[in-house]
Amino acid sequence: MKISVFEFFSLIIEKKYPVYVNEKKVEDLSLIKKMINETRLEKYYLDYTPPFNEIFINKYFMENEVIKEFITKNKIKVKLAEDIKNHQETLPFTYSLINTHNFFERENELYLLEILLNKKIKSNILLLGEEGVGKTALVAELSKKYKILGLNLAEMIAGTHLRGAFEKRIEMVLEKCIENKIVLFIDEIHSVYTLGNSEGGISLSNILKPYLSQGELKVIGATTIDEVKILKADKAFMRRFFILEIYPLNYENIKKNIKLIKESFISLYNINIEDEHLLYILENLNKKIKPNLLLDSFLDSIDIILSIAEKENIVNINKNNIDNILAIMKNVNLIS
Repeated sequence: MKISVFEFFSLIIEKKYPVYVNEKKVEDLSLIKKMINETRLEKYYLDYTPPFNEIFINKYFMENEVIKEFITKNKIKVKLAEDIKNHQETLPFTYSLINTHNFFERENELYLLEILLNKKIKSNILLLGEEGVGKTALVAELSKKYKILGLNLAEMIAGTHLRGAFEKRIEMVLEKCIENKIVLFIDEIHSVYTLGNSEGGISLSNILKPYLSQGELKVIGATTIDEVKILKADKAFMRRFFILEIYPLNYENIKKNIKLIKESFISLYNINIEDEHLLYILENLNKKIKPNLLLDSFLDSIDIILSIAEKENIVNINKNNIDNILAIMKNVNLIS
């Protein structure tokens, strides 16, 4: 569902999160409403999926450029009970997850993820699917309801030349996740099988095993069908995960959500592109792109087309513009 910016702040106050403007507490919404009208945000809408909590509020404060500009310009602050941004800032080697486009056609998978995370035994999840099917996007959407941080494996291993340094780093992160009830997301989780075991050290998979067995730490991993073979060599590690296979969205899935996809770009580009032109782009790509890469390629193509249109001051995109831009993209290998 959609809510207006005014409804967004109404819910914040209704849920009794203190709101401050210029360090002064706001007791009613009249001042906020005036600011919204002055900024011409009366008709700007946000995607909303219950529950309305700190995670949901923070996602918009951290990731939505329109809301970020609004609260910064008007010196608005909201005091939250829990702040995932603070966790990310104080917990090194992690990152927050962001969805840049409207989420669609994954409601069943999202619901199943919530059920699995709520399990009391073996609540760790391994997302299995080809590259580009949307595994990370699914976790990013889930992070609107749960405190989820991604583990930066490259930062984690960097500079750990002394024996035991890597183990100390990862154990610190794991303990903090348990303490703050943070779900840890590990993209390309097959890397844990060898990460950290150079020069006689302990691999990340072996460090994780006891934590996963105890049930206090919740982990979501993502890998491909080919790369999961690396993990299958460690049956003890695999036993600790529930495997959820993610299939690619097909042409029809994407086609019926053209309007949602269009909305994702409205706040980014002040350029008009008709639904029929988006469908034309999709049909063009569907002839050339593998099914598992179709959605990613479609979103990238729209972004590039709108970027070029903005650069060339094209306000209304037509079919000729699209053909010319797609030809340029093909010539420079932006699409295959």
